[in-house]
Amino acid sequence: MSLLQTAIRPAARLRLAAPMMTVTAVRHLSFKPIYTAESTVKGARNGHLTTKSGSLDVKLDMPKEFGTKGGPGTNPEELLGGGYAACFGGAL
Repeated sequence: MSLLQTAIRPAARLRLAAPMMTVTAVRHLSFKPIYTAESTVKGARNGHLTTKSGSLDVKLDMPKEFGTKGGPGTNPEELLGGGYAACFGGAL
């Protein structure tokens, strides 16, 4: 078994044990936020992501490089990379 497969195995067990997780971060701010966003993921890395606004509704799949069969869906790394690139480009 490769090192990567060994690292992924505990995460796979966790995914089966907790198919839906809710993460809430609360801060007490001294100013009013200009914009907030909310999204929900069901099924973790092999699941489904939707946004509260309805503008994003995508299937998530783990890439083949992680030792899975892969699939047509995107993955969190691609979404994070796209979001970071859009924010960086907007700041230029």
